[in-house]
Amino acid sequence: MATAAVQQLDIDNVVDAFRTSERRLLLLDYDGTLTPIVADPSKALPPPHLLDTLHRLHGSTRTTEYIVTGRDRQFIERHLASELDGVGFSCEHGALIRWHVLPGETTPDWDNLADSIDLSWRAPVLEAMADAIRLTPGSRLEKKQVTQAWHYREAHDPTNADEQRLALLDRLRALQRSMPAIDVPAGTTVIEVRPRGYTKGSVVRNILSKTGDVDFVLCLGDDKTDEDMFNAILESCAAPHKYTVSVRQMQPGASYMVDSTDVVLSLLQKLARTDL
Repeated sequence: MATAAVQQLDIDNVVDAFRTSERRLLLLDYDGTLTPIVADPSKALPPPHLLDTLHRLHGSTRTTEYIVTGRDRQFIERHLASELDGVGFSCEHGALIRWHVLPGETTPDWDNLADSIDLSWRAPVLEAMADAIRLTPGSRLEKKQVTQAWHYREAHDPTNADEQRLALLDRLRALQRSMPAIDVPAGTTVIEVRPRGYTKGSVVRNILSKTGDVDFVLCLGDDKTDEDMFNAILESCAAPHKYTVSVRQMQPGASYMVDSTDVVLSLLQKLARTDL
Protein backbone atom coordinates (compact mmCIF):
# COMPACT_ATOMS: atom_id res chain seq x y z
CA MET A 1 0.00 0.00 0.00
CA ALA A 2 1.12 3.58 -0.56
CA THR A 3 2.52 5.40 2.44
CA ALA A 4 2.67 9.06 3.32
CA ALA A 5 5.94 10.96 3.25
CA VAL A 6 7.95 10.10 6.33
CA GLN A 7 9.07 12.73 8.79
CA GLN A 8 10.86 12.86 12.11
CA LEU A 9 8.46 12.39 15.00
CA ASP A 10 7.58 15.58 16.88
CA ILE A 11 7.93 14.37 20.47
CA ASP A 12 6.19 17.37 22.01
CA ASN A 13 3.21 16.92 19.69
CA VAL A 14 2.88 13.26 20.73
CA VAL A 15 3.10 14.11 24.43
CA ASP A 16 0.43 16.82 24.08
CA ALA A 17 -1.91 14.47 22.20
CA PHE A 18 -1.35 11.73 24.78
CA ARG A 19 -2.05 14.11 27.66
CA THR A 20 -5.40 15.25 26.25
CA SER A 21 -6.63 11.85 25.06
CA GLU A 22 -9.04 9.80 27.17
CA ARG A 23 -8.50 6.34 25.59
CA ARG A 24 -4.90 5.63 24.62
CA LEU A 25 -3.28 2.58 23.06
CA LEU A 26 0.46 1.80 23.00
CA LEU A 27 1.79 -0.96 20.71
CA LEU A 28 5.51 -1.53 21.22
CA ASP A 29 7.92 -3.87 19.46
CA TYR A 30 10.75 -5.19 21.66
CA ASP A 31 14.07 -5.92 19.88
CA GLY A 32 15.43 -2.85 18.15
CA THR A 33 12.66 -0.67 19.60
CA LEU A 34 12.61 -0.95 23.39
CA THR A 35 16.12 -2.42 23.51
CA PRO A 36 19.03 -2.13 21.05
CA ILE A 37 19.80 -4.96 18.64
CA VAL A 38 22.66 -7.06 20.05
CA ALA A 39 24.70 -9.94 18.63
CA ASP A 40 23.30 -12.45 21.13
CA PRO A 41 19.50 -11.99 21.45
CA SER A 42 19.50 -13.70 24.84
CA LYS A 43 21.45 -10.70 26.17
CA ALA A 44 18.87 -8.13 25.01
CA LEU A 45 17.46 -7.79 28.52
CA PRO A 46 15.22 -4.93 29.66
CA PRO A 47 17.06 -2.55 32.00
CA PRO A 48 15.34 -1.59 35.27
CA HIS A 49 14.53 1.95 34.07
CA LEU A 50 12.68 0.54 31.05
CA LEU A 51 10.65 -1.84 33.22
CA ASP A 52 9.86 1.04 35.57
CA THR A 53 8.65 3.20 32.67
CA LEU A 54 6.45 0.43 31.24
CA HIS A 55 5.02 -0.22 34.71
CA ARG A 56 4.19 3.47 35.22
CA LEU A 57 2.49 3.67 31.81
CA HIS A 58 0.24 0.77 32.80
CA GLY A 59 -0.70 2.62 35.99
CA SER A 60 -3.19 4.85 34.17
CA THR A 61 -6.69 3.48 33.49
CA ARG A 62 -6.71 5.66 30.35
CA THR A 63 -3.84 3.70 28.78
CA THR A 64 -3.86 0.23 27.21
CA GLU A 65 -0.33 -1.09 26.68
CA TYR A 66 0.90 -4.04 24.61
CA ILE A 67 4.37 -5.30 23.74
CA VAL A 68 4.07 -7.03 20.36
CA THR A 69 7.10 -9.16 19.53
CA GLY A 70 8.36 -12.15 17.63
CA ARG A 71 10.08 -13.40 20.78
CA ASP A 72 9.16 -16.70 22.36
CA ARG A 73 6.88 -16.83 25.38
CA GLN A 74 9.58 -18.21 27.67
CA PHE A 75 11.86 -15.18 27.21
CA ILE A 76 8.98 -12.72 27.58
CA GLU A 77 7.66 -14.37 30.72
CA ARG A 78 11.07 -14.55 32.38
CA HIS A 79 12.24 -11.01 31.65
CA LEU A 80 9.13 -8.87 31.09
CA ALA A 81 5.72 -10.35 31.83
CA SER A 82 6.70 -11.53 35.30
CA GLU A 83 7.67 -7.92 36.13
CA LEU A 84 4.70 -6.21 34.48
CA ASP A 85 1.38 -7.49 35.82
CA GLY A 86 -1.55 -6.41 33.69
CA VAL A 87 0.49 -5.25 30.69
CA GLY A 88 -0.52 -6.95 27.44
CA PHE A 89 1.94 -9.11 25.50
CA SER A 90 1.87 -10.82 22.12
CA CYS A 91 4.59 -13.34 21.24
CA GLU A 92 5.63 -15.19 18.09
CA HIS A 93 4.09 -12.62 15.74
CA GLY A 94 0.55 -12.94 17.03
CA ALA A 95 0.33 -16.66 17.76
CA LEU A 96 0.28 -16.16 21.56
CA ILE A 97 -1.25 -13.33 23.56
CA ARG A 98 -1.70 -12.24 27.16
CA TRP A 99 -4.47 -9.67 27.20
CA HIS A 100 -4.07 -6.29 28.90
CA VAL A 101 -6.09 -5.73 32.06
CA LEU A 102 -6.61 -2.62 34.17
CA PRO A 103 -4.41 -1.95 37.23
CA GLY A 104 -5.51 -4.12 40.14
CA GLU A 105 -7.29 -6.71 38.00
CA THR A 106 -6.10 -10.32 37.87
CA THR A 107 -3.52 -10.89 35.13
CA PRO A 108 -4.94 -13.49 32.71
CA ASP A 109 -3.28 -16.62 31.37
CA TRP A 110 -1.92 -16.72 27.85
CA ASP A 111 -4.18 -17.50 24.87
CA ASN A 112 -2.75 -19.62 22.06
CA LEU A 113 -4.48 -18.13 19.03
CA ALA A 114 -2.89 -20.80 16.82
CA ASP A 115 -3.96 -23.72 19.02
CA SER A 116 -6.15 -25.42 16.42
CA ILE A 117 -3.86 -25.22 13.40
CA ASP A 118 -1.87 -28.01 11.73
CA LEU A 119 1.83 -27.87 12.65
CA SER A 120 2.97 -30.79 10.47
CA TRP A 121 5.17 -28.36 8.54
CA ARG A 122 7.55 -28.02 11.49
CA ALA A 123 9.50 -31.24 10.86
CA PRO A 124 10.65 -30.42 7.29
CA VAL A 125 11.29 -26.80 8.28
CA LEU A 126 13.48 -27.87 11.20
CA GLU A 127 15.39 -30.23 8.90
CA ALA A 128 16.07 -27.39 6.44
CA MET A 129 17.19 -25.06 9.23
CA ALA A 130 19.41 -27.75 10.76
CA ASP A 131 21.20 -28.05 7.41
CA ALA A 132 21.64 -24.26 7.31
CA ILE A 133 23.18 -24.33 10.79
CA ARG A 134 25.58 -27.12 9.77
CA LEU A 135 26.69 -25.09 6.75
CA THR A 136 26.85 -21.76 8.61
CA PRO A 137 29.10 -21.87 11.70
CA GLY A 138 27.92 -19.42 14.33
CA SER A 139 24.28 -19.47 13.26
CA ARG A 140 21.62 -20.98 15.49
CA LEU A 141 18.08 -22.33 15.64
CA GLU A 142 15.36 -20.83 17.81
CA LYS A 143 12.57 -23.34 18.46
CA LYS A 144 9.49 -21.57 19.72
CA GLN A 145 6.10 -22.86 20.77
CA VAL A 146 4.63 -22.28 17.31
CA THR A 147 7.12 -20.57 14.98
CA GLN A 148 10.70 -21.57 14.11
CA ALA A 149 13.60 -19.23 13.37
CA TRP A 150 17.15 -19.42 11.98
CA HIS A 151 19.43 -16.63 13.26
CA TYR A 152 22.69 -15.78 11.49
CA ARG A 153 23.74 -12.50 13.15
CA GLU A 154 26.74 -14.24 14.79
CA ALA A 155 27.78 -16.29 11.74
CA HIS A 156 31.57 -16.52 11.50
CA ASP A 157 31.68 -15.78 7.75
CA PRO A 158 29.15 -13.11 6.66
CA THR A 159 29.60 -13.90 2.97
CA ASN A 160 28.86 -17.58 3.53
CA ALA A 161 25.93 -16.65 5.78
CA ASP A 162 24.39 -14.58 3.00
CA GLU A 163 24.79 -17.47 0.56
CA GLN A 164 23.19 -19.88 3.02
CA ARG A 165 20.41 -17.38 3.70
CA LEU A 166 19.48 -17.39 0.02
CA ALA A 167 19.72 -21.18 -0.16
CA LEU A 168 17.50 -21.61 2.90
CA LEU A 169 14.95 -19.15 1.57
CA ASP A 170 14.81 -21.09 -1.71
CA ARG A 171 14.32 -24.36 0.16
CA LEU A 172 11.66 -22.96 2.48
CA ARG A 173 9.76 -21.36 -0.39
CA ALA A 174 9.78 -24.70 -2.17
CA LEU A 175 8.26 -26.21 0.97
CA GLN A 176 5.77 -23.38 1.03
CA ARG A 177 4.49 -24.39 -2.40
CA SER A 178 3.61 -27.83 -1.05
CA MET A 179 2.55 -26.49 2.37
CA PRO A 180 0.74 -23.24 1.60
CA ALA A 181 -0.35 -22.80 5.22
CA ILE A 182 3.02 -21.26 6.17
CA ASP A 183 4.65 -17.87 5.70
CA VAL A 184 8.41 -17.29 5.39
CA PRO A 185 9.17 -13.69 6.37
CA ALA A 186 12.77 -12.49 6.52
CA GLY A 187 13.58 -10.19 9.45
CA THR A 188 16.83 -8.59 10.62
CA THR A 189 19.46 -11.39 10.30
CA VAL A 190 16.74 -13.98 10.88
CA ILE A 191 14.52 -16.19 8.75
CA GLU A 192 11.36 -17.31 10.49
CA VAL A 193 8.62 -19.72 9.49
CA ARG A 194 5.16 -19.19 10.94
CA PRO A 195 1.56 -20.26 10.27
CA ARG A 196 -0.03 -18.27 7.47
CA GLY A 197 -2.21 -15.45 8.70
CA TYR A 198 -0.43 -15.00 12.03
CA THR A 199 1.40 -11.68 11.92
CA LYS A 200 1.85 -8.64 14.09
CA GLY A 201 -0.87 -7.10 11.96
CA SER A 202 -3.36 -9.85 12.72
CA VAL A 203 -2.83 -9.55 16.46
CA VAL A 204 -3.08 -5.75 16.33
CA ARG A 205 -6.46 -6.10 14.64
CA ASN A 206 -7.50 -8.45 17.46
CA ILE A 207 -6.28 -5.92 20.02
CA LEU A 208 -8.14 -3.07 18.31
CA SER A 209 -11.33 -5.13 18.27
CA LYS A 210 -11.03 -5.98 21.96
CA THR A 211 -9.97 -2.49 23.04
CA GLY A 212 -12.73 -0.64 21.19
CA ASP A 213 -12.62 2.99 20.14
CA VAL A 214 -9.50 4.92 21.12
CA ASP A 215 -8.48 8.49 20.42
CA PHE A 216 -4.69 8.01 20.60
CA VAL A 217 -2.49 5.23 19.17
CA LEU A 218 1.30 5.08 19.26
CA CYS A 219 2.81 2.12 17.40
CA LEU A 220 6.60 1.68 17.45
CA GLY A 221 8.72 -0.87 15.54
CA ASP A 222 12.01 -1.21 13.72
CA ASP A 223 11.99 -3.90 11.02
CA LYS A 224 10.00 -5.49 8.21
CA THR A 225 7.86 -7.62 10.53
CA ASP A 226 6.49 -4.39 12.03
CA GLU A 227 5.17 -3.27 8.64
CA ASP A 228 2.11 -5.48 9.20
CA MET A 229 1.51 -3.76 12.54
CA PHE A 230 1.79 -0.28 11.01
CA ASN A 231 -0.56 -1.12 8.15
CA ALA A 232 -3.15 -2.60 10.54
CA ILE A 233 -3.20 0.72 12.39
CA LEU A 234 -3.44 2.78 9.21
CA GLU A 235 -6.20 0.59 7.75
CA SER A 236 -8.26 -0.39 10.81
CA CYS A 237 -7.97 2.39 13.38
CA ALA A 238 -9.88 5.68 13.23
CA ALA A 239 -8.17 7.35 16.18
CA PRO A 240 -7.72 11.11 15.58
CA HIS A 241 -4.19 10.91 17.01
CA LYS A 242 -2.43 8.05 15.22
CA TYR A 243 1.36 7.58 15.09
CA THR A 244 3.11 4.71 13.31
CA VAL A 245 6.79 5.18 14.07
CA SER A 246 9.85 3.38 12.73
CA VAL A 247 13.09 3.25 14.71
CA ARG A 248 16.49 3.93 13.06
CA GLN A 249 15.45 3.11 9.50
CA MET A 250 12.36 3.67 7.42
CA GLN A 251 9.79 0.87 7.11
CA PRO A 252 6.72 0.84 4.86
CA GLY A 253 3.60 1.82 6.76
CA ALA A 254 5.44 4.14 9.13
CA SER A 255 4.41 7.79 9.02
CA TYR A 256 7.20 8.96 11.32
CA MET A 257 10.70 7.98 12.34
CA VAL A 258 12.97 8.31 15.39
CA ASP A 259 16.71 7.80 15.41
CA SER A 260 17.31 5.30 18.21
CA THR A 261 16.01 3.20 21.09
CA ASP A 262 17.24 5.99 23.39
CA VAL A 263 14.73 8.35 21.76
CA VAL A 264 12.01 5.72 22.24
CA LEU A 265 12.78 5.40 25.94
CA SER A 266 12.87 9.19 26.39
CA LEU A 267 9.47 9.47 24.70
CA LEU A 268 7.92 6.74 26.85
CA GLN A 269 9.34 8.34 30.00
CA LYS A 270 7.71 11.67 29.04
CA LEU A 271 4.39 9.91 28.41
CA ALA A 272 4.63 8.16 31.79
CA ARG A 273 5.07 11.51 33.52
CA THR A 274 1.93 13.09 32.00
CA ASP A 275 -0.40 11.36 34.47
CA LEU A 276 1.62 12.12 37.61
